[in-house]
Amino acid sequence: MKKYPFDSSGVAQWLAKLYSATITSQMMEQEHILLSLHSWLISRFDLSEDQIAYITALSEDFKSNLAHEIAFAINNQSPISLDKQTDEKRSGTWARDSVKVTEYESTNTQSDASDIAPESAIGQQFNRNLDGHLIIRIYYKLL
Repeated sequence: MKKYPFDSSGVAQWLAKLYSATITSQMMEQEHILLSLHSWLISRFDLSEDQIAYITALSEDFKSNLAHEIAFAINNQSPISLDKQTDEKRSGTWARDSVKVTEYESTNTQSDASDIAPESAIGQQFNRNLDGHLIIRIYYKLL
């Protein structure tokens, strides 16, 4: 798979390509993400040295949780979007008392078949819906 720009459109391009790929390819992508979010980000997106250093500095718990959220979204073909501060001129002028913050918001809603009565016909069809959206935000925050 090619490398994509690390911005909203790059994430959208990667996701469109991934969701049009085979299930096997999607599963391999999930495995790569779960194995090492750091390695996967470097292999999928064009990152600067500063961005790589920033990813390296994130806590292992945060990277693990984010990797699981991304893999879950891929498994359910949910939208994933990157909300990133992109004004490089401005971001280079932030005061020393600011920090870069990364967070994610996951809105997953799942309905299952637990409300189907046991006496329902064996061949009865039911819907299993998974709906959600994963938003990854990177921004600066004053301390």
